[in-house]
Amino acid sequence: MPNLKQYYHATILSSIIQARPSTRAPQWKHLEAEWADNASTDNLVWIPKLNRPQPQDCLPTTTLSLKIWDEARPTLTNNSTISKAMPLKSLALIIPDFNYRIWERHGIQFLHQIITNTGLTTFASLQDSHKLPIVAHYSYRQLDSWLRIQLRENTINTQTQKMTAFEEMYTNPTPPQKLISSIYATLPTKHKLHEHKFIKAWETETHKNFTEQEWEYMILTPKNFSLCSRHIELAKKLLYRWYLTPIRLHKYNQSLPTQCWRCKSGTGTMAHIWWTCPSLQQYWKDISKLITNSTGCSLPHDLEHYVLFNIPKALPKTDRYLIFHINIAALGALAQNWLSQTVPSISMCMQQISQAGHFETIMRRQNTPPNKPHKQRRRYWEIAWDKWEKYKGGTTENPQTWAGPRQT
Repeated sequence: MPNLKQYYHATILSSIIQARPSTRAPQWKHLEAEWADNASTDNLVWIPKLNRPQPQDCLPTTTLSLKIWDEARPTLTNNSTISKAMPLKSLALIIPDFNYRIWERHGIQFLHQIITNTGLTTFASLQDSHKLPIVAHYSYRQLDSWLRIQLRENTINTQTQKMTAFEEMYTNPTPPQKLISSIYATLPTKHKLHEHKFIKAWETETHKNFTEQEWEYMILTPKNFSLCSRHIELAKKLLYRWYLTPIRLHKYNQSLPTQCWRCKSGTGTMAHIWWTCPSLQQYWKDISKLITNSTGCSLPHDLEHYVLFNIPKALPKTDRYLIFHINIAALGALAQNWLSQTVPSISMCMQQISQAGHFETIMRRQNTPPNKPHKQRRRYWEIAWDKWEKYKGGTTENPQTWAGPRQT
């Protein structure tokens, strides 16, 4: 599962690459520089934190970018303090009267272009390769003096040949197409999946430890099997424990009861409200019977398969798809009767399943290219909804005899 905080950091760090010298500066870069004493973020980040100028009235976006950069910098660069990807324009902020423009006019923008294993490239070599004029010799001597100090203080390692992926993205004139995703891939994973609070809470209530692969499967199942944003939102609210159950409300206000509003006896945890409540036992037995009769598959009768969407992978994809829509309809009916003692009827669930089938069929036909003439294959969702319509049209059972609206 993606780490949203890391992805957010990658989004902030992408602005550094978007504003680098080799590209056309976006308008927001000029606004930031105006408030940061003409020092843009992409120039400030490459200066060591102890030597970095501190703008007095910089924008909050500048402060945020510098904070995130300082946290991620050890993994984004190879050198401890000075990076070879540092633009020469940044040196103008720490070397007095350094003229970086004459270097940029001759195609030298970054430090790695003028550094060798032994130190700074000779001025004669730079004249031959980049046609540097003699007037650049003074700024060259400034660079040479500054680099000698850095080598003596061990703040830069000229022996490090290969730059990191982030440094290459910054110095490359053409950024990758998926810039944020590329930066996200370079960031270390700080938190393991099982450290999320909602996962620990579900495992505590179900008395079972799921593997990371199982959690990824359960989290991705709604998105893989539904195009309906309402269904995906409901599934996320369930998995992430968004609903305000009695036990959770009691933590906010001690005067509120912890008992379930249906049975008036059990403790209102997430597992109880959605699954173990005595008032829901017949309801879930009827849903299980509906799954068996419509798909021909017997789903293990426990919370993880019905509420957490851990539908066995051994089942055919067609059946898993239909089982998900039956379960999400059953859960949605319970959500519609939140804080009510009324238990939904199976006929209500069947109506919602049919509506979902109509929506899914229309949307998937629009989003799926037609089959080629020599490959007339039926898609799994077409088979699933045909199976549902066949069951619904051919059943002689009256769902009302399974479970009508019940009051506790």
